[in-house]
Amino acid sequence: MPYRLMRSEALAGIVQHIPEDTFAPNVLVCGLSVKAKLHIAQMPVVWNALRDTSSLSGAAGAKKIWDAACQCVRFWVVLSQSQSGE
Repeated sequence: MPYRLMRSEALAGIVQHIPEDTFAPNVLVCGLSVKAKLHIAQMPVVWNALRDTSSLSGAAGAKKIWDAACQCVRFWVVLSQSQSGE
């Protein structure tokens, strides 16, 4: 989901749960939107290949991706525990 258009009321209920230092908050916004059963519409997008200018390439990029994945897992564990009353 590279582009999202969300109602501010829906987004406000989601962003309050996301830590400020999150590397990829868009991933958590997507996951929390699904968990909250918000209406999600997908639109087809025409994609044109661009040259690779990603900051996530190479070993440094792999570390960023790994750190982001670990951060997402920790977030979901904490969120699950807080919602189950633990």
